[in-house]
Amino acid sequence: IFRTTRKQKTAGGKKVSIIVSVTTRSPRSPDDNYIFVSPTEFKDMISMNLLFEHNSSYAKNGYGTPISGLRKAIEEGALPCLEIDRIGLTGLLLDGRINPRLIRSVFVVAPAEDIYNRLVGRGTESSEAIIDRLETAVAEAYYTRLYNSVVVNNDLSLAVDQVLSAFEGNAVQCEFDIETFCHEMSKIVEKLKNHSIE
Repeated sequence: IFRTTRKQKTAGGKKVSIIVSVTTRSPRSPDDNYIFVSPTEFKDMISMNLLFEHNSSYAKNGYGTPISGLRKAIEEGALPCLEIDRIGLTGLLLDGRINPRLIRSVFVVAPAEDIYNRLVGRGTESSEAIIDRLETAVAEAYYTRLYNSVVVNNDLSLAVDQVLSAFEGNAVQCEFDIETFCHEMSKIVEKLKNHSIE
């Protein structure tokens, strides 16, 4: 959400530093803001404890947060922002390395049709990959209770402000109907599987 706006990102008087994730997926464009590694390199990073958290199966790819990026942000006095899924969040809440009270977790979601249109608009993924991501979005939606705040990104500028407010410790709860979202997303997936979306 922050990568799509040039707005200065600060919360509680601190700069918000987005920690660049590593991934095993292929780059989509020259502007793709990830550290790209092979599956073997990813496994090596895990075994060498170079990742603060990781998920080896998100949309059939590996994603992780490098400890080096996290340390750099802290050394610079910035507020680290980790882009992780609920598996990563659950790990952080349970593994004891961070006091859960210090974690400000924000679930960011967009309307189902917007998510589909963004994925198709990239023009970089197969129908199978899009279906996998949409099904992952449905699964993730049922875990909003894990998060301190829920932000619906249907207005980018407002969504950024709400996320920053959540980082400052305010509980932001946008209106988000999980059942409606999952129903709409499931209909899109079904149409995709039937090859009926033009």
